[in-house]
Amino acid sequence: MPLLVKMLLEDEGQMEEVAGALTNMADSNEDNQAAIGAAGAIPPLTKLLSDGPESAKEEAAGTLMNLSACEANKAAVMQAKAVAPLVALLSTGTLTAKEHAAGALANLANGKADHQLIIGEAGAIGPLLELLTDSGATRHLAHGSNGACAAGTAVLPSSGCANGDTGSGGSSGGGGGGSGGGGSGDNVSARASSALLLLSHQRANAQRIREAGGLKHLVTSLQRGTVEAASTIVNVVGGDTQVAEMLVAETELIRVLAKMVAAGNSAAQEEAAAAVASLAETAAAAATAAMDAAVQIPLVLMLSFGSPVGKEQAARALRSLASSKEAFRQAIVQSQALPALMAILAAEVPKPIANGTKAENGKAPSSTQTSAPPSEQRLEAVKCLAALLEGDLQQQAIFAAEGGLRCCVALVRDGDSIADSTADSIAESGVVGGIKPKSKTNGKTNGKGESKGEGKAEGCCDSPRKSAAIAAAELLAVLDSCFEDAIESAKKEG
Repeated sequence: MPLLVKMLLEDEGQMEEVAGALTNMADSNEDNQAAIGAAGAIPPLTKLLSDGPESAKEEAAGTLMNLSACEANKAAVMQAKAVAPLVALLSTGTLTAKEHAAGALANLANGKADHQLIIGEAGAIGPLLELLTDSGATRHLAHGSNGACAAGTAVLPSSGCANGDTGSGGSSGGGGGGSGGGGSGDNVSARASSALLLLSHQRANAQRIREAGGLKHLVTSLQRGTVEAASTIVNVVGGDTQVAEMLVAETELIRVLAKMVAAGNSAAQEEAAAAVASLAETAAAAATAAMDAAVQIPLVLMLSFGSPVGKEQAARALRSLASSKEAFRQAIVQSQALPALMAILAAEVPKPIANGTKAENGKAPSSTQTSAPPSEQRLEAVKCLAALLEGDLQQQAIFAAEGGLRCCVALVRDGDSIADSTADSIAESGVVGGIKPKSKTNGKTNGKGESKGEGKAEGCCDSPRKSAAIAAAELLAVLDSCFEDAIESAKKEG
C-alpha cells in the first residue's frame, strides 16, 4: 500500500492503474480506507482530478469516493480542496467520472453539515440536478434493492461500503470504471440523487435547489423511480405553503406519490406516505389532491400490511389528511381506518417488571418485556385515532365497545411505569438535579418529519413509549365526557 501511494507522487507513471488498485483495496474495507488515507494518498489523488488524463480522473474520483466513505478521511479530503475538481467533473467528466464524483460528494456530505454547505457553495447543485434527468431512470432504487434513505444517510446501489456511505463497486484497475456498474446512467442518477438529498438538509442548499428549478427535476426523477427524491422534495419545500401549492398545481407529484403508496415496495411506500403527510400538513391543496387520488385506501391497507415504518408513516399521513377537512375525516373512517388503528393499539402492551425481579438466567431483566409493535407506531396510531374520533360520538361509542378505552389505559400505565423506572434509576445512581436538556441542533427534519434533536430532554420524557402514553391520556381526555364511567371501569380492570 505505501508503495502504491509513493507511485502516485511520481511525475510519470501508470497513474490510472495505481489509482485503480487503490480503489479496489478501499472498496468496502474501512481498515484499508483509513490506511490509504493515512499513507498520504488523498493530495495526489486530488491533483489527478485536475491534471490527469480522463481515465485517471475516473479512477482518482472512484478512489476518493471509497476513501471518503471512511469517517477518518472526510476532513483530509476537504482539506485537500477536492470539492472544486469533483464538482467540475460533474459537468466535464466521462459518465464514470460523473458517477464517482457524485458519489464522493455524497459521502463527504453524509452527516457533515459544514461539508454540505461547502459543497453547495461550490456550485454542485446545478450539475447534480442535470444528472438526475439526463442520465436515465434509476431502476435500482425503483425496484427497491436498497430501500429508502432516512435522516440523510446515503443509500445507493453499491457494494456496501462502511458507514452507510457509497462505494464504487470495484474498479477494473484500468480506467474502465467499476465492475459493479461503473459508467451506468442509472448509477450516475442514483449517486446524484443521494448527494442532493444530503445537501438539501441545509436551508441554503434547499433554496439553491428551488432557484435552479430543481423541484420539477426531482418530481421527474421520482416518476422514474428514484424513491429518495420524495424526501428531497419535502426538504426543499421546507414547510412553505406557497411552494407546496405551486408544486401541486404545476406537477403530477401527488399522483406519483399516491401510486407509490398503492403499488410501491416497502421503501417506496414509506417515503411516499411520509411525503404525503408532510405536504398535507403544509398545504390544503396537497391534502385535497391526495384525497382526490383516493390515497386513503392504500394508506389504510398499509396500517395492516405495511412495514413497521410504513405503518407509522401511514398513520401520520391519515392524521394529516383527516385534520385538513371534515369530509376527509369521514372518508378515512369509511375506509375502515379505525379497526386497523385499534389493532395496532390492541397488540400486546409491555408489562412492567417489579424492581429486584431476576430473569431465569439470573440477570436483571429489562424494565419491560413485550412483543408489541414499535412505540413510534403506537404513538402515531393514537394521534390518528384522536383525529378521527374527535366530535364523532358514534365512532367513539364503537371505539369504547371494541375495547379501545382499555388499550389507552394500558398505554398510559405503561408510560407511568417508564417514569417510575427512570426515577428509581436516578435515585440509585445518586444523581442530583434530574434530567438535563440535550444540546440543540439546527432543528432540521428528514422526509419522514423526524426531528434532528431540537432541544429535547433526555430520559423517560423523550421516549416514544412515554409520548404514546401521553397521547393516549389526551385521547382519553377527549372521550372522558362521554365515557366517564367506562373509562373508570377500564382503569379498575387494568
